[in-house]
Amino acid sequence: MKISNEAKVGILGVLVITMMIIGFNFLKGKKVFSSSTTIYAKYQNIQGLSNSNPVYINGMMVGNVSDISNDKSMKEILVAISIYKDINIPANSVARINPNPLTITKIEINLGDSSVFLKNGDTIKTVKSDDFLEGIVNSKVDPLLVSINHAIQS
Repeated sequence: MKISNEAKVGILGVLVITMMIIGFNFLKGKKVFSSSTTIYAKYQNIQGLSNSNPVYINGMMVGNVSDISNDKSMKEILVAISIYKDINIPANSVARINPNPLTITKIEINLGDSSVFLKNGDTIKTVKSDDFLEGIVNSKVDPLLVSINHAIQS
């Protein structure tokens, strides 16, 4: 059976388009052929977080941010987190955005001690994190101010 040139070009075109879609999703940080668990986090301020930013647990990258959406009033921003590793995340765990002006913003999940685990589609608790410079100022300058006040009073 002879295949016409038009059919060969059509098959090649379909293969090229399929590979482009898979490659584009791979470059966006989405795992194409693996299953993932999606959990959600609600924040007031996402501090520069964007799609495909990494998610860490105990210093190990376990997923990324897959989607960011907001309500009309912009009071709450919903972040969808895709977890690729097969990890049981306790229900009382906390997700914190860790902004860093030198590298990319990331989400760190601090694991809790609950025996109930989050399932696909559940919402994780969040904590407001300090800005990068605010954390440095609080950790370095505040003790210095306490010692200066103590010296002045004595």
